[in-house]
Amino acid sequence: MTIDNIGGLGPTPPAWCEPGTKPDWNSLTPDGAGILDWTRDIGQVWIAGADRIDENGEWTHDVGAIYFSEAPRHGLTAAAARQLAAELLAAADLLD
Repeated sequence: MTIDNIGGLGPTPPAWCEPGTKPDWNSLTPDGAGILDWTRDIGQVWIAGADRIDENGEWTHDVGAIYFSEAPRHGLTAAAARQLAAELLAAADLLD
């Protein structure tokens, strides 16, 4: 099964995705479930979630979560901290 042949059975992008977003189709899990990963980048921050389809064709949808990279080794400047904070807030607003 691929994302191209599941037709109307499944996934719709989460509300926080940009229009036209396509998921990444990942391999099956050990229990036979297929996984579709959804992401949206917001600068140094990104939102990610997954849809899973089990062997019976049933879909489960993650609500999504916010992720960010490690802080630079020598910390952030005040301007960089404000930028990161703004990106985190923007991601949180998209998830609400």
